[in-house]
Amino acid sequence: MQSEIFRMLKRKVFAFKLVGSATIPQEVEEILGLMTTARLSLKYESLIEGRKVLQWVSFNPGTILNIRQRYDYDHIRLQPDYDQVVPETRDLQIPPSKLASIKHLSFGGDIAPNELATLLHSSIPILSLQCDYELKEYFAIVQEYMRNFLEGRSTQERCIIYACRELLQCVFESIAGDGEHIIVNGSRQVRLVYPQAVLYLLFEQKNQSW
Repeated sequence: MQSEIFRMLKRKVFAFKLVGSATIPQEVEEILGLMTTARLSLKYESLIEGRKVLQWVSFNPGTILNIRQRYDYDHIRLQPDYDQVVPETRDLQIPPSKLASIKHLSFGGDIAPNELATLLHSSIPILSLQCDYELKEYFAIVQEYMRNFLEGRSTQERCIIYACRELLQCVFESIAGDGEHIIVNGSRQVRLVYPQAVLYLLFEQKNQSW
């Protein structure tokens, strides 16, 4: 058993999927606390259990992190930490002390406004954020970020924000003007992109490659 654990701890890539209201066994908690990784993929339904994994696992500098909170509606009513309304503020899913170790973050789910603001103000070079809920608080946060990015006050090299179609279009046009799809300031540009039914904002520095 010990040799199997040590082999697992040497892996550079970890993937976890937590289903429904299931809790993490204590013996697994202890193993997670010993793990250090450069790449983590995490899918969960319970905010509490998902947060535990992100607290326990250590990240190497330059970590690639993929997080997805996806509800299974057969179990959703059994979750003690689920709420129909996303609170304006709550404990961050990713511990703030670990943000500096992340190079590329893809995060989708019920992102609270304070989480969105924290991630957009972080030093993570590449972000992809999918906000599943339609919250009016997102408007001011994304609008401020768009201004900061264009004026060089954001450290991101590239950022994609998926959210409510109407919200993103209103944010973009409030700065770029009605009917516009791209705004450029020096090496920085923001585009309103809508392939088929999907719409997202793409922030990027033109001299960067990914």
